[in-house]
Amino acid sequence: LVHHYNRQRKLQQKRKSRLKGMLNRFNDTVSALPDATVILNQNFEIEWANEPAKKLLKIDISRDIGLSILNLVRNQKFAEFVNADDKSRRLEMKSLYDPTVTLLIQVVPFGKGQRLLLARDISERIDAQKSRKAFVDNASHELKSPLTVIMGYLEAVEMSPKLDDTLRPAVASALEQSQQMDRLIRDLLVLSSLEADNQIPERSGNFPVARLVRDVVIKAEESGAAAHHEVVMDIDDSLEVKISESAIN
Repeated sequence: LVHHYNRQRKLQQKRKSRLKGMLNRFNDTVSALPDATVILNQNFEIEWANEPAKKLLKIDISRDIGLSILNLVRNQKFAEFVNADDKSRRLEMKSLYDPTVTLLIQVVPFGKGQRLLLARDISERIDAQKSRKAFVDNASHELKSPLTVIMGYLEAVEMSPKLDDTLRPAVASALEQSQQMDRLIRDLLVLSSLEADNQIPERSGNFPVARLVRDVVIKAEESGAAAHHEVVMDIDDSLEVKISESAIN
């Protein structure tokens, strides 16, 4: 019996030692992550945090264990995000401690009501986006002014009665290409605005989709394109989409 007891005690000690080693390796691995990592219980209380959490979220594991993260990070958007059911979303917010720092925050549920909160510093990416937008805007505006002048001269030449008929196709082609370049520049400005602001341009509104579909069908019927087809429309007149009407047309 004594031999069996000693044997079981040694096995138990080995298991404890192995589990402790695995736990230490896990802590070392998570602590080495560059992103702030915080483990929360079902009441949003802090159970563990790594070193980057101290830098990005000002969460110190030596003093903040057991405290609610909602009391430490006092931000309405952050509170709504943490309480939301959709955990696939991500939140971009300015740091409460450094306005030059932008954080990308994600909450991942795991275990029995626990949550893993991740925060990453994306300030460099935001600055790169702003620099790229500024470059595209400046380049587009610099191209737009001389292009407008070129289009004006080409339109004047095309309408001139003194233009030789042999040169008229070449002038018309040059004008068409310059107009295409103008459209591309305008599209670049719109795309740059959408990418930087993640929103529809200010000149947009609610566009009635039902009207657009009816216009397409009517034009097809008038042109004879739908002569051999039967088109049935079942459209909700209240259906609208928020978009720039010029992009639809």
